[in-house]
Amino acid sequence: ADSTPNDRPWYWEGNVQDKIVRFLRTAGFVIHSQSDTSTRQQGKDIVARDLDGRRLWITVKGFPQKSANTQARHWFAGALLDLARYKDEDDRAVLAMGFPRGFSTYEGLLRRTEKIRKFLAYEVFWVQADGTVTRELSP
Repeated sequence: ADSTPNDRPWYWEGNVQDKIVRFLRTAGFVIHSQSDTSTRQQGKDIVARDLDGRRLWITVKGFPQKSANTQARHWFAGALLDLARYKDEDDRAVLAMGFPRGFSTYEGLLRRTEKIRKFLAYEVFWVQADGTVTRELSP
């Protein structure tokens, strides 16, 4: 696993967010803001702009260490609500969720909510244990 500058697991929200931000910078995005996950700052987790000037708003979730699957379902539901609110705020912004890869709860919930994904047209950024990021475009 990739070494992280803190004592938290690679799948902690802050580590997932850092990897996505690094991936976006490498891809030429300008990062306007990223939330401070350790203080549970409210608002969009990552606000970026691509080379064409389109806004990208990402809500990021880690994987919980306690009561994991139940808590992960709540976090996923919260991420969907975030995106629904963002879409209302700006219909033109590109919306996305960021998750650690390899947790069947998130992968299963994404499969079982395909209609809402098509409706919200959001992308998913997957972060692997080794730090690799994969961008899954909206359907």
